Amino acid sequence: MSESAPGRLMVFSQRQLTLVQAAAHALVEQLYLTPEEAVEVIGRAVRDELAARQTTLEILEAGSLADRTAFVRVVVGRVTDHLKKRGQYSEDRVRRATGEFMDALHRSWAQGL
Repeated sequence: MSESAPGRLMVFSQRQLTLVQAAAHALVEQLYLTPEEAVEVIGRAVRDELAARQTTLEILEAGSLADRTAFVRVVVGRVTDHLKKRGQYSEDRVRRATGEFMDALHRSWAQGL
C-alpha cells in the first residue's frame, strides 16, 4: 500500500506493487530517495493519471500494449516534472533515473508481472 493523499491509502494488487517497486528502485539508486518517497512519488503519478483517464490499472493491464506504453510515458513525465520541481537533482540524474524507471515499467508490462 502507498499513501496517496493525506488520509487516503492507495491499495495496489501484488502485480501493481511489483511494478511500482521495480520502478521505484531506479529512483532510489539514482536519486537516493528513500523507498517510501519513491513509491509515494510514483503512486501519486499513477493515481493522477488513472483519474485523468478515468480508468483503472486492471483495465490498462487488459488493454493494448500501445495503451500501456502511452500510460507509462505520461506517468514517467509526471514523475520527471515532480522531481524537477523539487530542484534537488541535476537534469542528467533525473534523466537517467526516469530512463531506468521507464525501462522497469516496460519490462514489467512485457513480462506480464
